[in-house]
Order: sequence, then structure tokens, then C-alpha cells
Amino acid sequence: MKKDVCIPTLFLALCLCLCMVMAVPTFAADEVTNEPLENTTVEVNGYSFDIQEKVDENFTIVRTYVNPDAQLMIINDDVDKAKALLIALGMDEEGLELWTDESILAFANSEKATISLACYKLNEEDDTLIQIPKEVSDREVAAVLAIQEQLNNDITPYVGNTEISAYIDVYHGAAYQGNTMYTFSTNAHWKTMPRDRGYDSISCASQSTNLDSHTIYGSWSYNQTTVTDGDVKKETIRGTKFVENRIIPFSDGSGVAGIFKLPTDMSGGDGLSIKYDNFNVHYEYKGGIIDYTSPKNFSSVGTYSHATRKLTAVPSLSAGLSSSGPNAGLSIGLASEWNPQNYTSAIIERYIPPTK
Repeated sequence: MKKDVCIPTLFLALCLCLCMVMAVPTFAADEVTNEPLENTTVEVNGYSFDIQEKVDENFTIVRTYVNPDAQLMIINDDVDKAKALLIALGMDEEGLELWTDESILAFANSEKATISLACYKLNEEDDTLIQIPKEVSDREVAAVLAIQEQLNNDITPYVGNTEISAYIDVYHGAAYQGNTMYTFSTNAHWKTMPRDRGYDSISCASQSTNLDSHTIYGSWSYNQTTVTDGDVKKETIRGTKFVENRIIPFSDGSGVAGIFKLPTDMSGGDGLSIKYDNFNVHYEYKGGIIDYTSPKNFSSVGTYSHATRKLTAVPSLSAGLSSSGPNAGLSIGLASEWNPQNYTSAIIERYIPPTK
């Protein structure tokens, strides 16, 4: 595994806030749902992008970029500009470090790119799960991290006697590359780590599409703090190996999933303690529209499935289809015997056949 120097999360968040400037918005309507869209100019690191944004009733943020260069067949090979676009669409910089340059440029050169963000709070005392607004999640996480820093709590990842909560953000992306082809991606970020840590999974699934198995790719990272007789060492661990990678076929679509184990904190009587936090994971694939002759709306869903029951076997996966609601579409998660908590982020995509 590759080891890199850890960059503090709060510093990254501060940098992101400083580099983004939004102009006065205008409004339009979504072509699929007819929901109001906010047209906003977003500036990131000196680059400017015209972004459409909507926030649904469950606080999911959906941002879309329609590429003016795509119709002109202009290819962008500037990775820094491509990263700036994904940040403008709502991706966080740490999660973006898990993408390959090829995938980043694929999104930037697509005809249309969309990223959805859903923020969740898990109360582990009673296993209640709620989706919350991004600004609420950011505020509560900042408060928890500040208390941990104040207490110099380097080993125990939990704060508070009456409530133990974990916070996770789930991102899902769909980028139309033209000629009926899409790139789909899912990212998840545990901003504070959960108490139960065993096998989890991350997946992408889309209706009306097939997939190219050669394009499946995943990666992950986490921060590790090692304390040995009072000496503290902090580092970031990254990798691309999953316990299993699976292709899940559907009658009307396809999906992929990666299974992995969350790292578990350790504390020994010999003065050695290890704490893991700031876990990020990314998964992606490319696929094409099955019936590409007619226009259609279809759902694409990213799911992070978290096991609350620890079993020793590698888990099986369960695929589901929801026909309504904000996360309508295909969803892949851990099977029921693992008592999974499923965190989803969804996009409703509009496909138009290429003109001849």
C-alpha cells in the first residue's frame, strides 16, 4: 500500500470555501422533473463554470454542467481544470484524489455531467438513520472534530455520553460521453467513523444500461494515527484492492459493487494504539444505453451499504428496484442478514438519441 502524508480535513474544507465564489443565481426548470433549477456561475481555482443546481425534499443536492465545448468537439486535456469542474459540481477534494486522471477528464469532456450529494447522520445508540442538509452536517461534524481536538482524543473516535453519531456523505455521478455511452461513479466519505466496522460495500447501478466490465475501477483511503509510547505518527493509507468486485445484472439495467472491510481501531497494553478515520471510497464503470433508438428518462443510483452486524463470511449482496421516491431505480447493498444501513444518492437522467 502507498502511504502519503495526511492533510487535515478542516484545512481542506477551508481551502475549498475560499476558492469558490458564486454569482447571483437565475432560475429555470428541470427537463425531467420540472423542478426549479438554480443557474449559478461557480468559480474554482481561477476557472469559471455555469452550473445548474436543485435541492430535493430530502436535502439531496444535484448539480449539472452542460459542456459548451462538446458540440464543438473541443477536447480538454487540462486535468487541473477538469478537477475544478468536479469540485464545482460538488465533489470534495479528498474524494477526488481517488479518481484516475482518465476518469476526471472523461467527466470534464462529457456532453453533460451531473453529481448528486446526500448527507447522512447515523445515531448508533438506536440505529436511527436520517438524511440531513449539507450545512447541518458540516456544522455538526466541525463541532465534533473541534471537541476531539480540544480533548486531544487521538485514539477514541467518539464524543458525548448521550449520543454517538457517525456522519457520511454519498456522491453519485453520471456523465454522458456521447454515442449512447455514460460514465457512472459513486463516492462515499465517513466524516466521522462508525462504531460498527466490518464488511461494507459501495455500488453504482443504472436502469436502461449495460456495462463494460473492463472499465470497473475502485479505490479507497483513510487516515491512520499510530501512538507508540507517546510518539504520534499520522499518515494517509490508499489502495485499490477490494475483498470482492461483483457485476450485478438486471432485466432493465446493470450495476457493479465492491466489498471491503473498514479498518478497526486497536489499543494494546504495550503502549501501542492505532486509530483510523476519514475513510473515503470510490467506485465507477462505463456503460451504454440498451435501447438507444428512442429518448427516455432513467434512474442511476449510488449506494453505500454499511453492516451493523459482524459476521465472518464475505457478505452476499441484494439488488432492489424502487419505482418511486427520490432514489427510484436500481440499488445494490448488503444482504439482510448483515442488518445493513443503506445510504443512497440518485440521479434521474434524460437520454436523447444522437442525431444522424
